[in-house]
Amino acid sequence: MSNRWSALALLFLARTVMAFQFQTVAALSPFLRETFGIGLGAVGFLLGLYMTPGLLLAIPGGALANRIGEKRIVILSLILMAAGFLIMALVPGWTATVAGRLMAGVGGVVMNIVMTKMVADWFEGREIATAMSIFVMSWPAGIALALVLLPPVAGASGLSAALMISALLAGLAALLFFGYAPAPGASDRKAGFWAGRRTVAMALVTGGAWGTFNGALAVVFGFGVALLTSRGMEVEAAGRVTSLTMVALAIIGPLGGIVADRTGRYVSLIVVCVLAMTALLGAMAAGGSSLWLFIGFGAACGLSAGPVMGLAGLLIPREERAAGMGLFFTVYYASMLTMPVIAGWASDVAGRPEAAFVAGMVFSALTIGILALIPAARRA
Repeated sequence: MSNRWSALALLFLARTVMAFQFQTVAALSPFLRETFGIGLGAVGFLLGLYMTPGLLLAIPGGALANRIGEKRIVILSLILMAAGFLIMALVPGWTATVAGRLMAGVGGVVMNIVMTKMVADWFEGREIATAMSIFVMSWPAGIALALVLLPPVAGASGLSAALMISALLAGLAALLFFGYAPAPGASDRKAGFWAGRRTVAMALVTGGAWGTFNGALAVVFGFGVALLTSRGMEVEAAGRVTSLTMVALAIIGPLGGIVADRTGRYVSLIVVCVLAMTALLGAMAAGGSSLWLFIGFGAACGLSAGPVMGLAGLLIPREERAAGMGLFFTVYYASMLTMPVIAGWASDVAGRPEAAFVAGMVFSALTIGILALIPAARRA
């Protein structure tokens, strides 16, 4: 597989499987609650457990890929993902479900780090924002697929059958990945794993921007239904309105990458879109419930998601990219573990879901502030 677009298609597929697995808990939450007699708190714990290993494994995972080869580590990660869901599907009990989810999460977060570097290697110096925009869209694709496919399967054939689908998809992706070849000029195994001061600074800045950007997005997904139902909207209708954010994000996403690559104005595009996101969050917090606010927010996120993630590939040199992406994702996972908690805490203290959206405005504004540090990071 020597064509960069064919390689991107395979990387997209593997990351779609990761998103599918991540969303499995949310899609199957009624069946999990019935099977194990658990509440929403335990469902939330199981949902977040998938990403938790990223905080500890981002840098070691990059180092391991550097030692044994990126292709091998992705295949091993997919095998772990498959094995984890096999345990969830076949071994009864809550403890086995937690262990299987954690095992799958280890594979998922390590694979995500390594594949992001692979995309950057394939598209270095050409169409990197476009490629990252397409790669990022694998996440809403996998989530949507899980939401559509899994509940009917679980209703017809049981929880185990639905969980088995996640295992089979990961296994299929592992088999397909045997056909992957590294990008020209990018060795699949390197002797060193290091990052200079400039790379460390760039990874911290770009990872911080990606983290706060996603923190703002998580507010809409995490608290949108609560906001709308508090204003009298039915739960089903609130879910549909909130889901339009993801639909708009997925449809408009590749366009943002194309515009950034054609104009070269990556940061300018990001700043304009993030300002729009901040304003739309403010409108939601101030009482706006129109579906167009959610569609507009998703469109602004979609236009800027690829360019934000692409900054790491642009600014971190190839020879230090493995270590740099490990740092990038360490900051990102730390952000995603803390920011939804901060937004929820703000909502609890204020007694109103609008407070979470005010927190989202802060996260969004922080993205612009962090991007302003890029010139200083270049001089490090």
